[in-house]
Amino acid sequence: MKKLKKQTMALIICEAIMSISKMFLDTFLVAYFFQLTNQNITVISIYYIISYFICGTIFWLGGDIIKTKNQIKVFQCGMVINCIYILAIGLLGEKCKTFYYLLGILFGVSQGIYWLAAHALRTKLIPFEDTKGYVSIQGIISQVIKIVFPIVIGTSIELTSFKEVTILIFGLTIIQVIASTKLKQAETKVEGFNLLHYMKKIRNLGKKAKGVRNSYKLAFYEGINNSLLSTLITIIIMMTFQTSFNLGALTTLFSILAIIANMIYKQHYKNKYAKSYIIICTILPVLSVLGFLVGINKITVVIYNLINAIFITILTNIKSTQRYNCMDVEELENDKIEHQSMYEIVLAIGRVTGYFVLLMVGLLNNIFYFKLLLLIVTLTFIPSSIHLYKISKQETKIEKERNK
Repeated sequence: MKKLKKQTMALIICEAIMSISKMFLDTFLVAYFFQLTNQNITVISIYYIISYFICGTIFWLGGDIIKTKNQIKVFQCGMVINCIYILAIGLLGEKCKTFYYLLGILFGVSQGIYWLAAHALRTKLIPFEDTKGYVSIQGIISQVIKIVFPIVIGTSIELTSFKEVTILIFGLTIIQVIASTKLKQAETKVEGFNLLHYMKKIRNLGKKAKGVRNSYKLAFYEGINNSLLSTLITIIIMMTFQTSFNLGALTTLFSILAIIANMIYKQHYKNKYAKSYIIICTILPVLSVLGFLVGINKITVVIYNLINAIFITILTNIKSTQRYNCMDVEELENDKIEHQSMYEIVLAIGRVTGYFVLLMVGLLNNIFYFKLLLLIVTLTFIPSSIHLYKISKQETKIEKERNK
């Protein structure tokens, strides 16, 4: 393989470390909060409500900055704030349960700023000749992270402490910031950011922008099911298997299955098969959640997660592809930043809605309502998949028109 440019390698390092950091926070920090608060899910709910509200607000207010200013500086700013956030967790230790709302603010700001820039930068920073190498290496590193790090982090927490592992993650975020200094300044655009004008534009385009409008409906449901489901799964595993080691080991197992699902998607998926894929990948997870209505135990937890790891991963891949493909409209060529911002804002609304419901369940403090929430969240894949199919159908129609 041809040697990649320093800028491409720097971006790969930055993204790899962010993947490790996010996996640590989304899985082990949730488990840590769960243990510190004696299984009080209201703290986790409020933490995420604050985080995603701020994240969505940043995408609303920050669009003009990312479209007209130095995007690299914004990207680096997100990394630095994430670095401060990880350090704060390490220094606070068990006091995290007292200052969770401040941590929620920091997390929301860091993720909002980082992803505001990340979505816009990928196509600009990688030279055309490096594209194949970037995709290949980034894919390999991503798979290694998913397999190795959950069990390594879970084992390390059991052998040392959550605080010490947090300091190690902090060290990685320092390396991430240093690597980002190798990134060259991206070209700035002169046109302004106008989200309200963009919303009016996609409404006036009618059928031509139907796929785009459906993508925002999809984003709302994705915010509820994908984000909240990840938290619910972590809570269920901790309730059932108790330790961070078991959490790490099971996360690694499910990650291996998710990688296999990714391979199936890349090798066999075609847009003309969208309906069959979407139906199968929606029905099986919905059926698997019915076991929890009988009881939450090791068998039902493993079965549910095994099915989700394969079929929801494929469904997520289809969603990610259609998120970008639906913007293949000539009149929207210069509105890609607006599209990404709008998608993330609606995604944040879905996430806040989902965690608000989790907060209500936490206040009721009854396992029946927790099971009911898990069922409802899984059932939201049905309307989500309906909108996904509509987008895929629109994309197939566009492909046929081009091939005439």
